[in-house]
Amino acid sequence: MKIRCLAVLLCAITCAAQSRDAEFAKLASRFFDEVVFRYDPVAGTSAGYHQYDKLLAPETSSEIKAQIAALHSWERDVQSFSPGDLSVAITLDRDLVPSQIRGQLLSLETVRQRERRLSGSPNRGKRKPSAELLIPLREDYRKLKGAKFSLQEFHDSFLREGSAPIKLVRKAMLGTDSPVL
Repeated sequence: MKIRCLAVLLCAITCAAQSRDAEFAKLASRFFDEVVFRYDPVAGTSAGYHQYDKLLAPETSSEIKAQIAALHSWERDVQSFSPGDLSVAITLDRDLVPSQIRGQLLSLETVRQRERRLSGSPNRGKRKPSAELLIPLREDYRKLKGAKFSLQEFHDSFLREGSAPIKLVRKAMLGTDSPVL
C-alpha cells in the first residue's frame, strides 16, 4: 500500500513539474519573440527564424527606449514566475533569463549612455551596418544572383563575414567594391 501511494505521489509531482515547465516554455517563447528577436533581428535570423530577415536593430532613441521598457516589463514578469514545481533544467533556464535581461539593460542604460557622452555623438563608433549601407548591398547581391537570389542566403552570407567593415563584406559577397560607398 505504501509503495502504491508513493508511486501515485511521484506521478503527481512529475505531472505538476511538466505542467509548470510547459508554462515557462510558453513564457520563454514569448520573451524571445517579443523582445530578444524583435530588438536583435540578426540573432533571430541566426537562430533560423527568417521572419526577422527584413528587420533592422533599433537605432533611434525612441526605439531604444521602447526596448528598455520592454526589458523592464519582462524582468518583472519572469521574476514573478515562481520556480516552484519546475524541473531542475527549467529552473536553471528560468534563472538565466533575468540575468540576460539585466545584462542587456546594463548595455542599453549604462554603457550606451556613457559611449554617447564620451563620443559626443550617438552614432559615432557603431559597428552595426545601417540600412543605407545594408539595403544597397542586398539589392546588388540580388542583381548578382538574379533568379537564384534568396534572402536567407543573403543573410547567411552576410553573417559569415563576421564584423568586417562593410566595404570588405561587399568585396567578399559581390567580388567588387561599390561606388556607393
